[in-house]
Amino acid sequence: MAVQGTEAGQQLLQMLDNSQAGETSADPGGMTEPFQGYPELDVTRAETAAQPELTDLRSQYPVETLRDFENLKNLYLYDRDYIVPEPELFDLDSFLDWDLTVDFAVEGPKILIFHTHGSEMYADSGPQGVIQVGEYLKEVLETKYGVEVMHDTTLYDQNSQINAYDQMISGVQPVLDANPSIQVTIDLHRDGIGGDGRLVTEIDGQDVAQLMIVNGISAEYNGETGQMEEVSYLYNPNRSGNLAFSFRLKMAAEILRPGLMRGIYLSSYRYSAFMREKGILLEVGAQGNTLEECRLAMDYFAPVLMSVLQGKG
Repeated sequence: MAVQGTEAGQQLLQMLDNSQAGETSADPGGMTEPFQGYPELDVTRAETAAQPELTDLRSQYPVETLRDFENLKNLYLYDRDYIVPEPELFDLDSFLDWDLTVDFAVEGPKILIFHTHGSEMYADSGPQGVIQVGEYLKEVLETKYGVEVMHDTTLYDQNSQINAYDQMISGVQPVLDANPSIQVTIDLHRDGIGGDGRLVTEIDGQDVAQLMIVNGISAEYNGETGQMEEVSYLYNPNRSGNLAFSFRLKMAAEILRPGLMRGIYLSSYRYSAFMREKGILLEVGAQGNTLEECRLAMDYFAPVLMSVLQGKG
């Protein structure tokens, strides 16, 4: 095990607690203070992160540190008025044992990329910048890894961003029903933050947009009962699988490209990942990032994603 147990765990806890100070918004696009980076975990770095053939990463996860629930829960960002993480929801052993591999032999597309908020733009992109980033991710996955990807470019937020999720479900669910080969869904967004609106990390001497996964857990804290309670009308049948998927992607990212991925954001809402077990809402950069920074992020995200889907991450 690469992590030195208690010492590393205390450092992780301290840094993440400091990073979460001031986070009060239930909407990741409305964070009062953007998360400025994830603390570097003491793990062995893979030497060929950008290559299709990946080594086994799971043995490098800081498992013993994260067995302390106080450390595990601090991998996450959340509005503390609405969410109180409970051990029953964040089961480390379940996350590690969850089978997240994809059957690549089945005929048809394996991954669906779509955009609930397809009108979101970047500093130099004009409208629909996120769609351009989604198309680039599709290209990377198909050309470098030979994975068949479907890209839905429908503008579900064209008339109303508020009703976009309802519109998205109406459009995406029929696509999934017609293509049972799709095992992974990626709802690709762009974050909205204060300041200069730019989320960036340096990788190989280049500025790269940071990523953040959003988990909609369909539950919120009830101050009267002192417990988390289900939001029944926002049922997520794949919540446990979604949580396992985001956790493993986060861990793989910390090994392959530390700093690429910010903390995982928990929301009381449901969002879009609930339609598949291996589903994520992925925030790629923010309004101040450039398209090039976001495309570079997809170059580094692709091997992270494939490591998990191949059972190596």
